[in-house]
Amino acid sequence: MKFPARTTLCLAMLLGVFAPLAAPTPKPCRCAQPGADIPVDLHRPVAPTNPGHAWPGGEEWLFPVARWGNGQALLGTFRVGTAILGRDGVHEEPSARILRAIDDAVLVDVRDLDFGSRGGLDFTFAVALNNSLDVDLRYFGVDRFRAAAAAYDADGVRFEGFGLAISAPAQQIDYDSTLHSFEVGIRPRVIQAVPIVLGFRTVQVHEGFQLATGQGLPGPNLTTRTNNFLYGFQLGAAPTLWGAGKPLRLEGMIKAGIYGNRARQSTFWAPLDATVTENRDRPSFVGQLGLSVAWKLHRFFTVRGGYELMWMHGLALAPEQSVAVDLAEPQAGIFTSGSALYQGAVATVEFVF
Repeated sequence: MKFPARTTLCLAMLLGVFAPLAAPTPKPCRCAQPGADIPVDLHRPVAPTNPGHAWPGGEEWLFPVARWGNGQALLGTFRVGTAILGRDGVHEEPSARILRAIDDAVLVDVRDLDFGSRGGLDFTFAVALNNSLDVDLRYFGVDRFRAAAAAYDADGVRFEGFGLAISAPAQQIDYDSTLHSFEVGIRPRVIQAVPIVLGFRTVQVHEGFQLATGQGLPGPNLTTRTNNFLYGFQLGAAPTLWGAGKPLRLEGMIKAGIYGNRARQSTFWAPLDATVTENRDRPSFVGQLGLSVAWKLHRFFTVRGGYELMWMHGLALAPEQSVAVDLAEPQAGIFTSGSALYQGAVATVEFVF
């Protein structure tokens, strides 16, 4: 059946508009204008370009994405790796020490003990509520930093601290510390590529101090344990410093907050079979800095490596209880003005889901 040229033109236009959009390459439709033998090309509409989306049937199709840094995900991201941290104590008060009995020379000072570095778990789970707001949870911790030192002298050694002066041929000090940090927060993107960090955080620092005396160094004669439970809110930012939107980029992080610290100490003195305890609530400060390099190996896989530093003040550190506890009385007390610095390398792999 033959249609007039004007009808043919209208049908061609309708077919061009309502044709399936999934075709990867637009194909022209050829027809003749009325009164002319020269064909005219009518093209389908061009698919819009929108980062993170593509037409169904194209190379990829993503729902509205969850963004982490400048990456893209269907729902969110999961990071898992390790934090290899060193722990330094900043002791502002005289602490427990071992002296040589004959001339009072300092053989061991707890302030000089070196914990070295130790690794622990580090994981982060993040979900985006929309293109400008993320929710994330992070945990990292290191179990049992440990340092020990022993002193021996033919003329004897003497331990001073906790209101005591204990003499023996040999003495040994053991000091351990454990860190746990858990935070949950939101990251609104007030400025592009610079998410603000707002959220709740809890940090726990648990420490132990032991003194063993005697030639054979049997079980500890003196034991002190401290527990710090910090709860509060933090504020910060996590900007992309270089390479936003590229496979290789440099990211920064800064966070700080004032926390309430529920601090507790318990000291046991074996010769008297006596235990003294004390609790105190006080404000504490936690600040954290970080710098990392992220390399996106695949759309769903990124590796990260960097350096982080965390400073804490307002802690009850185990050996510093020697200035607050008097076992000669005995009299309880607690010293909560200690500081601790954690720093080291962090390495993680990130999976997009």
